[in-house]
Amino acid sequence: MERPYQTIANAIAALGREHAGAGRQLSELLSLHECVTTLNRAKTLDQLLEVFVFTVLGETPSRSAAVFLKAEQGWYRAFYKGAAKKNGDYSCLAKMELLHLQREIISLDSCSAQIEAVLSDCNLDQAGFSRFVPLVNQKKLVGLLALGQAMIEIDLEAKNQWLLSLADLFGLIFGSIMDNQSLESVNRVLEQRVFQLQTIRDATDIFIRCHNQESVFRALSQNLMGQFFISRSGFVEQDEQRVIYKTGCQASEIQNFFQKEEHSQFLTKLSAYGLARLDFSPRFAYVMKLETLEAGTFIFMLGPRLNGKLIEADDENLVIALARQASSALDRLALEEQRVENERMLKELELARGIQQQLLPETEPDIEGYEVTAEMRPFNQVGGDFFDWFEVAETGNWGLCLADVSGKSLPASMIMTTTQASLRALSTHTPASVSDIVKRLNAQLCLAIPSNRFVTMFFGILNPQSHKLTYINAGHNPPFLLKSNGQVRQLREGGMVLGMFASAPYHVGEVELEKGDELLIYTDGISELVDSRDEEYGDDRVLDCFVKHAGQQPLSAEKDMLFNHAIQFSGNQLVDDMTVVLIRRKI
Repeated sequence: MERPYQTIANAIAALGREHAGAGRQLSELLSLHECVTTLNRAKTLDQLLEVFVFTVLGETPSRSAAVFLKAEQGWYRAFYKGAAKKNGDYSCLAKMELLHLQREIISLDSCSAQIEAVLSDCNLDQAGFSRFVPLVNQKKLVGLLALGQAMIEIDLEAKNQWLLSLADLFGLIFGSIMDNQSLESVNRVLEQRVFQLQTIRDATDIFIRCHNQESVFRALSQNLMGQFFISRSGFVEQDEQRVIYKTGCQASEIQNFFQKEEHSQFLTKLSAYGLARLDFSPRFAYVMKLETLEAGTFIFMLGPRLNGKLIEADDENLVIALARQASSALDRLALEEQRVENERMLKELELARGIQQQLLPETEPDIEGYEVTAEMRPFNQVGGDFFDWFEVAETGNWGLCLADVSGKSLPASMIMTTTQASLRALSTHTPASVSDIVKRLNAQLCLAIPSNRFVTMFFGILNPQSHKLTYINAGHNPPFLLKSNGQVRQLREGGMVLGMFASAPYHVGEVELEKGDELLIYTDGISELVDSRDEEYGDDRVLDCFVKHAGQQPLSAEKDMLFNHAIQFSGNQLVDDMTVVLIRRKI
């Protein structure tokens, strides 16, 4: 006999998966429970039909409803509410059986032409009915619930699962009655449904209150062990084969079970939420795989029943329903844990961002005869790019730097902080050349940062009197020097990235800046932007934009133009931190 409980179990299993629908689903579960309890007191077919129809009308906004049943003499309208009183010829409903309808709700708006023809032959469409729910027993059509138009606008699709659950239940009842079974025997089945629904409802309340994985596993174990008189159970995380919870047995018993090759092969073939018998294990009789969306996959093991009986098919549905409820609770806990972790990380990132912004220069440098501007736009809350400027110790010269740490986010920002602090310490306390500063900085970074990290850097010292810029390019994008006569030069002299080899050699370059010259230093977060066709922005476009707008407006506006042009090219899709430093000799 087909069990209506399976549909109810599936509907209940959805509870907790979506917070928005949890209250509605619990309300529907309670409605089913109350309906089944009321049916227990019904003594006649008319009373059963009345409970059925009024329950449906109470949960849906339909104006009318009718139930059509199949009897020996053919189809007839057994009960109606709000529908036309005149009875009709419903013999054409016999054709519905040829359509092998089992578990789908028929809507006149979307049904096939064949079904629509059958309904029209019986004038059901003209009677104002728009939705039809088959009542099935043992895969046979025994009845049809017809629903009229809704009185108010409502998402009728949201009620489908509940209607199917109720239809399954009444399909069983009406099918049993048509098979001349007594109402007493039907009531015994209903009593079992009431008990199972009550069990699931109680378990739902418990799972909602669970605060960690162990409490979920304990609640499921205690419920099933008490329900079926079982003395031992255990839960194992499938990938690591780690025992997470056990009761009535030792962890070593479960571990020994998994270590046997034939047992492992058996477990790999398990389908999710299928209760499998273990005929080859003296300590455990049943096993089930619990698959969750967020918390992982678990193997659930149950010992044999103390009374020696097996878990019957109908009881298996109860086990499956409770297991799905537990899985939903595990997903909820995993999502909540992730939410808390995300909030913690966000606070840390906000703190790091504040610290990073404080480390960047607050004002532009006051270098006589020069205009300087810069900006960093991090890919995440914090970034691995940084720029800096400072007076070099006892020389009157200015150090200018732009660096890019490999990687992104918090780890890169921590290396950035170390690099900036070391550079300032090496440059501002004692006089030193560009070469000495970079070599010593490289040696320090080789000791301070992980071997899989590195730093690209352009560092130069500008003499405002001679207007000479001595520099080292340590694996960085070559800056563009745009001369006042329109010629362009790339500053490439230097060496490899910092932090990889302590003894790496570096060569010093030198240029003289003339009035009207502009220097653009930037990171690859700009040149590596891509458009919708996966075409890279590239250094050539950076240069074209630079040359087009250089000298026509203040440097701050020119800087914004460089950012905006690149971002517009990529459709506002960043791939890395973006930083620009612009230097212009004014006099």
